[in-house]
Amino acid sequence: MTKPKASLFEHIKVTLLLLTVVFLTVNALSSPLQATFQQYQIQTSVVLWGNVLLFVLSIGAALLHGVGMRSTDPYVFYRMVMLATMQKLFISAIAVVLYIVAVGKAKNAPGIYVGMGLYLVYTTIEVVGALRLSNKRQQA
Repeated sequence: MTKPKASLFEHIKVTLLLLTVVFLTVNALSSPLQATFQQYQIQTSVVLWGNVLLFVLSIGAALLHGVGMRSTDPYVFYRMVMLATMQKLFISAIAVVLYIVAVGKAKNAPGIYVGMGLYLVYTTIEVVGALRLSNKRQQA
């Protein structure tokens, strides 16, 4: 008797929870920290839009990790993790370039730097989730 495959969300629920906590925390802290942001010339809108973009990309990456986990081919998991990482990197870079081109000299470099920090936070959560999935895969 074969074991039924776990649902896609069963594999990635911890990662999704952590991503949601980070997303909601950044959004919740943006209002109370607005005076501090202004002191450092950080536009809240740049940070919030970057947070939304990174959250959506990270959810997509986690879903790709889950799809790779469900495959019987071990290389599919590796390819999905690499695809998710490259996709997130390139889309984020394109978004920054489009933002700079759209606003020109009015760009908010400190806001972009905060977004880069958020990229590292989201990517760390993704990598930890992928490693957790990889360990589950090896134990199965």
